[in-house]
Parts: sequence; structure tokens; C-alpha cells
Amino acid sequence: RQWRFALTRAHAAGIGLFCVVFGAWQVPFLLKLGAEGAARIYVNDVGHRFLDSSWFSFSTHLAEYPFETLACLLPWSGLMIVWCNGRFRRTLGQAGAYAVFLAFCLAVPFPSVWLPPGSRPRYFMCLYPCVALLAGLIANRVSRTRNHESWRIVWPVFVRVCAAAMMGIIVWVLVLSLADINTWLKPPIKLAIPFVLASAPISVLAWWSPARPTAVRRCLAVLSIAGFVALSHNTLLINAFLGTTVDTAGAIAELKRQIPSNTRLVSFGPTHHMFVYYYHEQIPVCPWPETVDDADDSIRYFCAEPSRLENEPLPFAWEKVADISCDRHHLKQARSRVIVGRRTDLAATASNQGASAAAHRN
Repeated sequence: RQWRFALTRAHAAGIGLFCVVFGAWQVPFLLKLGAEGAARIYVNDVGHRFLDSSWFSFSTHLAEYPFETLACLLPWSGLMIVWCNGRFRRTLGQAGAYAVFLAFCLAVPFPSVWLPPGSRPRYFMCLYPCVALLAGLIANRVSRTRNHESWRIVWPVFVRVCAAAMMGIIVWVLVLSLADINTWLKPPIKLAIPFVLASAPISVLAWWSPARPTAVRRCLAVLSIAGFVALSHNTLLINAFLGTTVDTAGAIAELKRQIPSNTRLVSFGPTHHMFVYYYHEQIPVCPWPETVDDADDSIRYFCAEPSRLENEPLPFAWEKVADISCDRHHLKQARSRVIVGRRTDLAATASNQGASAAAHRN
């Protein structure tokens, strides 16, 4: 409610700093691609999500997305439920203004990632630091609450639930690594054993920490939970993701061994950014040829999106050299692919031109 702050020099300086940082990218982008290109960077990717969605998928997404986001913010999102208690919010004192500011920072942009069908929780990740500050503020208050306050049970319950979940995950990892179960989450035994040995003391420490409300034990509880989350992600999840990740870089390296050296590869229309990144060379973008004369005879190898090749066949003969998947993970049917082709009509064209030239000389 401090509306006068909006007219202060400090507020103006903050807005100016944002404009400088944002403008350092936006202005050159606008000069390079024009107003239409600059507008597309904001609306195209989001607009495409509304084209292929049905009312059922849209409604399902609206219902699921908040819970998916809360699941990605575990375990700290479980602690933030106490924020719904009005009496708790009144105990924040001077920190209440900052907590309200953080809550607004999270609430105002949330519809922009919630409403587009098919959006992912990671689209909200740029605001996770606000979640961390708000969760930290709540953890500080509930862990230091007095015995007569109604939410005094929140901190020990939260910590011991996290500790019990840690122990369950440890047992699950050990059983999964030893049992004959085929799943993408299955860790190798050489990874599971060190993980169990490192995680077991952390879970015990977390269970022990809320027994007495001292500052040291509060810190140990937070460090134990955060350490377990980091350890699990950087070992189990990273290993699982590596096992399901498409080796796009390797496929492109094999492609470059197949085609002649110093060959210029062009793209008919825009191609997938991951393909261009791993190709490590510039790939000129050419307009989609509608007739044979539209395609330069110097173009022998090209790449294009398979959906467009099916809907708009190329006007010359060609053969497929490679079909590169650019998906993040192995799927039954790849969604992002790049077809690399080689023209087969150029040899015949060149021989016909040579015969015509010889006949003219004779």
C-alpha cells in the first residue's frame, strides 16, 4: 500500500536497470528481424499450443498443472501450506511485506504458464528463487514457534515426514537395483550402493533433528533435506535421464562421416535448433523449392522437417541419408525429427547438359 514508492528515484532506477538489461537483447533483435519477427518470439510458440488442443486436453491440463508444479517443488511446497493460515501470516511482522511481495511475484505470472495447453512445470522455474525465499521465511517461523501456538507441530511433522520419505526412497533404490525389474529408473548396483551409504546417515540425521528446538538442529534439518534432494537428483535422476536420452550428437557425428567432406548442407525451411547446434557448422536456410528451377544445382545435400516433406513433396528426385531424432528422450514415435537427403537427379542433369554441349560443338 506504499503507492508513493512508485514515484521515487529508487523505483525509477530499478525500472531503468531492467530496460537496459532487457533492451540490450531486445533492441538488436528488433533491428535484425523487424517488428513482425520480434512479435513472433513472444506469441508463436505459445500460440501453436492452442491450435492442436481439444477442450478435454485443455481442461485436463488446467486441473493437473498446479499439482505438477507443487510436485516439482517438493518437499518445500508441503511446508508452504501453512501460508494459508491467516493467523500465521500475521506473525511475520516486518517480514510480512516481503512475503506478500513474493506471493504476488508467484501469483501474477502463473496464469501465463498455466493456461497454455501442454506447458511444463519447468516454464515456471525462473520464479523458483521466489519460492525458495518464501519457503525459507516460513521454515524460519514454524521452526521457532512457541509451544502455545497452533502450528507448532508443523515443523517436526514436516521434517520427520521428509526423513521417512528419505528412508523409503533408500529402501526402494536398493530393492530396485537388486531385483529383476526392467524400468528406466533402475540404477546400477555400483551407483545404488554408494547412494545408500551416503543417504542413510542423512535420513537418520533429519529424523533426529526436530527432537529439540535448537538453532543447530534446525540448520541440520534444512541441510539434511536439501542435501538429500541434491544427492538424489545428481545421481539417481541424472543417471536415469542419461539412459533414456536420445544421442542426437552421436547420430549427427555419424551423419557427417557418411557425407563427403566440405559438403555444404542447406535447410529447406527452418530446421530443429538441436540439429543445428550439434552439426557445428552453419546451415543456410533456403526457401522451399516449388519447381526444379527453384533449387540451386550446387545443392546436393539438404535437410527438412518430415511433416513438410509429406505435405509438400520436393520437385526433384532424392534419397534419404539419415533420419535424426531431436527428442529429449526415447519415444515410441519420435515427435521432433530432421530428414537429411541427397539429390539423385543432378548426375542425370549434368550428363544431359554435357551431351548437349558436345552435340553443339560437333
